[in-house]
Amino acid sequence: MILILASLLDQGSTMDKEQLILFPEPQIMEVEAGRIFLGSRGKGNSVLLLQEAKEELQVYAGEIIKKSIAESIIGKNPCIVTEEDEGQIEEVLISLERVPCNFSFGEDAINSEEAYIIETSKNRISLKAKSAAGLFYAAQTFGQLLKAEGEDLYFPMVKIIDWPQLKYRGLFIESKWGPDRMTLDDWKETIDFIADLKMNFLGVGIYGCWNIQYKNQITEFLTVPIKKYPELSTPKTIEYYSPSKGDLEVVDYLPTIFSEDLFGNIIAYGKKRNVIVRPQFNSLGHNTLIPRTFPEVSSKDEDGNAKNYGFCTSNPKTYEVLFDIYDEIIDGYLLPNGVDYFHLGMDEIYPLVGIDAEHPRKSVDPWCQCPECSKSSQEELLVDFLLKITNHVKEKGINNITIWNDQLVRHMNVLDEGLVNKIKEDGLFDKLILNWWWYSPNVPETIRPELGLRTFVCPMTGYYFWMNYQSYLLNIYRMLKLGYEQGSEGSEAYCTFDYSFHRNKLCLAEYSWNQKKTGSLDDFREKYIKGTFGADAHIARDAFEHFDKVVEPDGLGAIVNSTLIYYRYSYVRKGLEYPRDYPGEAFTKLYEDIESARENLQNALDEISEARKGFVKLREGESGQIRLIDHYIVECKRYETVLRAYLQLLDIEDMYKTAAKAIEGEPSAAGDILNKLVKQANELLRSQDELMARIEKVKSQYLLPHTMRDLTFFRNFLVSLLDFLDGVLREVKTGAISQLPALDLKNTQSIVR
Repeated sequence: MILILASLLDQGSTMDKEQLILFPEPQIMEVEAGRIFLGSRGKGNSVLLLQEAKEELQVYAGEIIKKSIAESIIGKNPCIVTEEDEGQIEEVLISLERVPCNFSFGEDAINSEEAYIIETSKNRISLKAKSAAGLFYAAQTFGQLLKAEGEDLYFPMVKIIDWPQLKYRGLFIESKWGPDRMTLDDWKETIDFIADLKMNFLGVGIYGCWNIQYKNQITEFLTVPIKKYPELSTPKTIEYYSPSKGDLEVVDYLPTIFSEDLFGNIIAYGKKRNVIVRPQFNSLGHNTLIPRTFPEVSSKDEDGNAKNYGFCTSNPKTYEVLFDIYDEIIDGYLLPNGVDYFHLGMDEIYPLVGIDAEHPRKSVDPWCQCPECSKSSQEELLVDFLLKITNHVKEKGINNITIWNDQLVRHMNVLDEGLVNKIKEDGLFDKLILNWWWYSPNVPETIRPELGLRTFVCPMTGYYFWMNYQSYLLNIYRMLKLGYEQGSEGSEAYCTFDYSFHRNKLCLAEYSWNQKKTGSLDDFREKYIKGTFGADAHIARDAFEHFDKVVEPDGLGAIVNSTLIYYRYSYVRKGLEYPRDYPGEAFTKLYEDIESARENLQNALDEISEARKGFVKLREGESGQIRLIDHYIVECKRYETVLRAYLQLLDIEDMYKTAAKAIEGEPSAAGDILNKLVKQANELLRSQDELMARIEKVKSQYLLPHTMRDLTFFRNFLVSLLDFLDGVLREVKTGAISQLPALDLKNTQSIVR
């Protein structure tokens, strides 16, 4: 494919290398004197010469160039001409060329399939690669290099030689709340977003189970229909308050990807963007739906009763059911699309509470205690199960088989030379991939490179969209550094696709592509600000300075996610009633050191309020990043609303105690105080509704039900508090009571009348 543009070499000006901000950072970029003038608004005489392109991805690379020109200052698409016209064109030539040479970049030569070169001269811009994928990435870089000045469009005089340092780079989107409601267009947007950042991998959770969280229901998600076992399905009901409707919203649904059978379409679209889409179907751990539906395959207790959690790994029926499911996924979705990747889960296989809906506070062990399984240790059962299922999918044609690392390393410590030798004996050594996941800043010291196994590193880019925003930059930076230094071939970050996590995802793209030229994490922060907000970088810099003081892992806002919001109290816990007392438990924790808590809440509120003001100012600037800035503003508002609410609630409780003392001698004074408290409670409820209304406008539709559900729990408390205070006020005014009823924020039931 060759693109020809009417262009001139502008020798009088040179683009500063520091102004050429690219994500991810190229490995080698040399900027020379001069720049290429591509035309002015409406005056570009652009033409396009198409050579035969045998691969769809190569055609799409040309489309990227056309689109980047059309959306820039020239304001129109290049037009198509024939090959015969090439000799008559005297202007600068922009070419996309497949070249036969094998790029070699020393230690990174293994990734040359996605390498590319961009070279410029006074009459040519050459984009070269050995593969369509390389041309695809070259075209993306081309689009980032276009620079508009006033009504003129320029391209720098550069030489770029670029390649990825990790072979696989991408995200893992779990099968849980939010992603289960994504439409095909939502999945396409996700794939386009990561592909534009030169990421080439998307893991999609299609089956996983967790413990009880809402209405005593076990949290289970199956997102592909299994024709042989149609009884396997996971219908959902979410209730939440909708400010736009002014009423409770009840959503009953099956996961969209399940009901519309979208997984094959998602895989196919990924191929068009050089993105491998790979399923995760969890096994052994995180598994309640299958053993509850088919008790025969469930793990058994000592009396032979099905536990409805985990599998009997000595029962042939277990493998019959699992292999039926695996085969249907492989034959129906993967092999027809040329995908030979499969993730088998295998994480967190240990006793849990909240796994038995009839006895939610009972701890249930997933390991089978039947007579046959009891003959072996849990470690032996794990290894035997692992080898059986990996061998099966290998025989089905899957050459890249992923499992999580934690059960082998942290929980059972069976990852040794003995297991590696068994993996080799079964012909799995070059097919098995360990996903080393870690989501905190203090990353592991090793991913055991001495064993020679294939590895991915798996940081977090943002998963808990229903909680307040958290920065995972340090986790991403350190995990990718660990992976690169210890020979990992890929990165796959745990996430939900929420636009608020934009910076985290760019950080992932940056350090999974390039570890040598990217600099420190502080360098990335500054690059993100300059590259995203341009001339408004000084405003963004100030806003993020305040923002990061709150959202970093050890920041002032940590108390919000650890203590204040509903999510932490949605789980069953031993020794506590269920449903949990929220926000009573939160206030109980605050009162352990109330003065320190007040100071922390106020400091966090001050910082996040300044951050919001900065983002509001940024929105009024010239960057054009309205959607992104709106997400940052809403994340600030989430912190502000909850922090201010808890501070005011503490004040309300103090003032209520004052009213309780005053009523005996001065009922009117008590009434005045209560009147103020009713107004404050009304204001808190109004602020909560304003936040929820803003979220409804800003967030993707698939994220709303679950996000709003968690916020609704706090709103319900505020409604109850307002009713309580209003009722007490009426009774005081009528003289119906001479003593105030107790108000104890540590016990939510105290406001239920």
